[in-house]
Amino acid sequence: MNIILIATEVEPLAKSGGLADVTSYLPREWEKQGHNTIIVMPKYSFIDFTYLNLQNTLLSIAVPMGFSTEYAGLWKCKLPYSNVDIFLIDHEEYFNRNGIYGDPIEFQDNDKRFTFLSRAVFEVAKAIDFTPDIIHAHDYHTALSLAFLKVFYQKEYRFSKTAGVFTIHNLAYQGKFNPYRVMDFTGIGMKEFYPGSWYENDGVVNFMKIGIMFADKITTVSPTYSNEIRMPYYSEG
Repeated sequence: MNIILIATEVEPLAKSGGLADVTSYLPREWEKQGHNTIIVMPKYSFIDFTYLNLQNTLLSIAVPMGFSTEYAGLWKCKLPYSNVDIFLIDHEEYFNRNGIYGDPIEFQDNDKRFTFLSRAVFEVAKAIDFTPDIIHAHDYHTALSLAFLKVFYQKEYRFSKTAGVFTIHNLAYQGKFNPYRVMDFTGIGMKEFYPGSWYENDGVVNFMKIGIMFADKITTVSPTYSNEIRMPYYSEG
């Protein structure tokens, strides 16, 4: 299969926790099984470009963001100890900063940053002529890609047979944002935001819920965790 793994962190390029370990391990295992995998992630300013032999592809992508279009460059390297290509999205405003999420206080524009990343993955696939069987999104940061797949891209031949897989690493971090900002950025609009809709949770946009609702398959980091989060005590609402 052709698989796109989209994530905010992949070891050894960028890491804040266990998410980076999983997103680094899985593509290597898939390669051993004969699958053709690429990784799409942001190009952060703190990445060690020399060690990874990061190369500018000289490709650019145009990413729809509401009523406007934003542009980004595309860089490329290999995942160490594999033949898996990593494509890094070069957007100065969103990713050229210290830190992945903002620590200890999250960046105030994380809603827009992660909306952009989730939409950009499709434009990356077009730019490199990659037709995915699977788009594998990890945690709330990339969950919107599964909504974009169904709402916008499944109508296109390249993505007509693409399935979306969502992996939950930590259900506690859900990505709750102002709907008047997010629904505008997505291009989906406030008409789809109402009580009980797939975008709404307790009056705000909930990225984690969106990933769960739009995914064709949902996985977690372990069988134990998959059972725990079905219980009210561990389900984080």
